[in-house]
Amino acid sequence: GFASPPGTAVPAQSDGVVIGSQFFGTVGTAAGSAPYNLGRTATHEIGHYFNLEHVWGPTNGGCGEDDFVADTPNQFTESGGCPTFPLTDNCTASGNGINYNNYLDYSDDVCLAMFTQGQKTRMLAALNGPRAGLLTSAACSGSVAVTPGKDWGEFMQVYPNPSQNVINITLVQGQIEQKLNFVLTDMLGKTHMTFGLSQAKTIDVSQLPQGIYFLTCIEFPKATQKLLITK
Repeated sequence: GFASPPGTAVPAQSDGVVIGSQFFGTVGTAAGSAPYNLGRTATHEIGHYFNLEHVWGPTNGGCGEDDFVADTPNQFTESGGCPTFPLTDNCTASGNGINYNNYLDYSDDVCLAMFTQGQKTRMLAALNGPRAGLLTSAACSGSVAVTPGKDWGEFMQVYPNPSQNVINITLVQGQIEQKLNFVLTDMLGKTHMTFGLSQAKTIDVSQLPQGIYFLTCIEFPKATQKLLITK
């Protein structure tokens, strides 16, 4: 994963956080990503997006480096694995040692569990400073003429369900203002189909194994329809 810290000279469309899908979960692309598959990569990179440095500082420069947060112990370099408390190094050689379970370190996901109060203060300063636009952003408002919580039947028909061969999807006229995109996944989260829809579409499910699937509208994720494929 990677993120653009505040003040980074990047185009607006590149200013954000990017995380590989393999760093979430235990199946599919994440099956071989342990011990970094519990989502802590996202937490780590979002920290960078809100102006946090690694706990050992901007580079691996030793004890002279600083992460600009007073309550994170001085740390020589990154941690790894899942250390036993207390873990000390040449920079913090006694007491509680270094903060190896901090989200801005590199320990295994299962061992990352905290931000410090100072890091929280620094992130809030970023949110109310260079990231203040997020507080009033309408980026997530979208232009789909439905509201969260609407029932599928109010703007879409999906039939037959259960099905053996095909499933028809029809948008209710006047309810949707734009093309919608859909993803069909199984119980394990594996994607079997993606497609766009402007008014009506028939999808072929005859080659899918029997089971339960989920049809989700990407622009309106709360509208997820459970489908039963029978053979």
